[in-house]
Amino acid sequence: AIPAVATSKDAPSYVQDVFHTLESSSQTGAMPTEQDSIKSVQMMDAIKTQSHVQNSHHDNQYLAHFIDHTVLKPQTTEAEVRKMCQEAMDYNFYSVCVNPCWVSLCQQLLSASSVKICCVVGFPLGANTTQIKAMEAEQAVAEGADEVDMVMNVGYAKDGNWSDVTRDIAAVVNAVPSTTVVKVIIETCLLTDDEIVRACKCATRAGASFVKTSTGFAGGGATAEHVRMMRQSVDEESVAM
Repeated sequence: AIPAVATSKDAPSYVQDVFHTLESSSQTGAMPTEQDSIKSVQMMDAIKTQSHVQNSHHDNQYLAHFIDHTVLKPQTTEAEVRKMCQEAMDYNFYSVCVNPCWVSLCQQLLSASSVKICCVVGFPLGANTTQIKAMEAEQAVAEGADEVDMVMNVGYAKDGNWSDVTRDIAAVVNAVPSTTVVKVIIETCLLTDDEIVRACKCATRAGASFVKTSTGFAGGGATAEHVRMMRQSVDEESVAM
């Protein structure tokens, strides 16, 4: 789409040239010359190109607000965390996501920016005790985390112990302020379809804000079918509540 302008006077110079050519022909009553027509076409091409560039830039800015920039590998260094934070500010990403030991550094680096800080909890296995997960989340928020990505206890889920799955998640939700976003990584690659649905329902009932597919450390990641299933499950549970 060509950028909307109020009048030809408000338009960029290359648009004004097109208006001038058309207006001149209209005032004289003469048909545009071949040279005028070629110039008009060239100018319209320039408008389309400029519009495409502007739209692409707008699309990139829009998408950036949905990106969590992460460094979660065990060998992550301070230099890598600093680089990640700078990139998040440069590209206006929504957040950075780090292991607990880096939260305070991120808070120092990002305090003057709009970039949020997310901290993983019980990562990547989800097998910490519930008390440790709650304490980990509480400390992360105290040090500057805006969001918490906790890993569900997959073993409880495989045992069909859904009450303890819910209790584990609820303990983390209740350990942080209500303004803190708590997301639950359910590790879909280790679950059956039925377990995925049940895990999502547990997360919703426990008060979590989001469910996520995977840590990336369990040998598998997101699939479109799993995402569809998760979305449907949390929607149905929200309606039921």
